[in-house]
Amino acid sequence: MSKKMTKAELRHDPIREELEKIVNFIIKPDINKKEKQIGAGILVIIAIGIFYYFSSRPKYDANAQLMLIQSMETMYNISDTTSAKQVEAFLTRLTQQYGNTLSGKKAFYYLGVLYYKKGNKKKAQQYFQKFLKFSIPDPLLKASAKGYLGTIYMDTGDYTTAFRMVYEAYQAAPLKSLKAFYLYRAANIKEMQKSYIEAVSLYKELTEKFPASTFVRDARTELDYLSFIMKNNKKG
Repeated sequence: MSKKMTKAELRHDPIREELEKIVNFIIKPDINKKEKQIGAGILVIIAIGIFYYFSSRPKYDANAQLMLIQSMETMYNISDTTSAKQVEAFLTRLTQQYGNTLSGKKAFYYLGVLYYKKGNKKKAQQYFQKFLKFSIPDPLLKASAKGYLGTIYMDTGDYTTAFRMVYEAYQAAPLKSLKAFYLYRAANIKEMQKSYIEAVSLYKELTEKFPASTFVRDARTELDYLSFIMKNNKKG
């Protein structure tokens, strides 16, 4: 059996296609701790490139946008405690001074990422939840926030809520590679709960909807394993 992870098609668009290539590279199955890299790694890397693509016109503020981009760049290159504190101060200022702008609202998401990376999952959870209360037209960040929350709930043993958040992340994700990733995680959670019939259904959905996904091989391995387990349970 392959190693468990613990913790909807888009129109032709060259920008999205390039972003998807980056995502596909980063979440290859042979990279460890995919559930953490999908948030802290991918989104910090591609957020700058996708920022203008998903930005909406209302409540736009150039200064706030510049501050957010600078914060993301610094966060990606954090090397010490001082850098982390600078990013935290920058993002906090954004939420307080520009809280009614698009960038100010997105800052709540990035504070969640920052606190998650620092190991403060309780605070990370609070910021992700605050971010999700905003009606921001950014399915990428929404999916990621839900994915993070799913991992946090997994850590507390609340698999029911964890599954709901990860499945919502799957539904919200704008890229096929991300959809496949979250669907695989959702199936993993059901398998961990020993809800084998539901897990099988999700793994099959993954193989049918995303046949080119790098997660298909693992999904098929899990299907073989679950078939064996379920047959033996019936015999017992």
